[in-house]
This record gives sequence, structure tokens and C-alpha cells, in this order.
Amino acid sequence: MILKHPDVHEVGVVGVPQLESTSVATAFVVLKPGRQCTEEDICQFVAERFPSHKHLHGGVQFINNLPQSRGYKLDKIALKNMTMKK
Repeated sequence: MILKHPDVHEVGVVGVPQLESTSVATAFVVLKPGRQCTEEDICQFVAERFPSHKHLHGGVQFINNLPQSRGYKLDKIALKNMTMKK
């Protein structure tokens, strides 16, 4: 759904373990060239389309490129590691 946002080129979403709940969703977003938006824009976009348990409670991080595995698939382990470095 986040890919439908007009400013988003690519996105990866991972669940990050939290003490308060089992996990929260964090989105890693690559914007289209020359486009701008904020974390609040993306979170609101999701909140308007999904129930509360699917909201981006872990926030949004803007990155230049999504990490890929050897098979050129989204490397979710690398994304999770990026959340631990916050």
C-alpha cells in the first residue's frame, strides 16, 4: 500500500520487537527523485487505509537504497539490523 503514495519509489517494512508489544512495523522508504515527504505523511497515508494494528508504530526511515540479498530480493535482516542502530 505504501508504494501507492505518489512520492514513494521503493519500500520495505519489517517488524521490530518491542517490550510493550510483540513487534511494531517500521518502514524503510526510498523516495522518487526530486520528491519530498515526511515521516508523518507516510504514517498518515497508512493510518487512513489500515486498522490500528497495521500502522507504522515503529516509524519511517528514509534511505537511498533498499538492501538486497544475493538473489536480488529485499534483505529484511539488513533492514532489521538498521533499526537496531537507531
